[in-house]
Amino acid sequence: VSLQLIMEVQILNNNAPQMRFAGKTTVTYNETDESSSVLAVGSLMQPVISDADNNDVFFMNGAIVYLVNAVDKVNEKLGIAGSLPTGIQGTVTGQNIILSGSASVLSYQQALRTVTYQNNATEP
Repeated sequence: VSLQLIMEVQILNNNAPQMRFAGKTTVTYNETDESSSVLAVGSLMQPVISDADNNDVFFMNGAIVYLVNAVDKVNEKLGIAGSLPTGIQGTVTGQNIILSGSASVLSYQQALRTVTYQNNATEP
């Protein structure tokens, strides 16, 4: 059984930055593959954030990462692998990650690339 995970990110800022994925736009998690117990979705999807106003000095104040269409509900969790860049704090609550703090676009891109996905459900 395969589960398709789609990561959507809501960026909290007064400006209107855009986000695209340089890597995969969807990542498939296979419950039967024991090596996939934690899937590094952030590094596989490679989010890229840009602002048409001024990328060089653009700072962000936060981002929210959440699961869409979680099939196994409470068994599916997002996480953060490693440490976040300086100036960014992360709060993980099951299927949501809230990133906050004033930091550069590049720092937020780095932070988003630390996002992981885990499904603790037993195989059906």
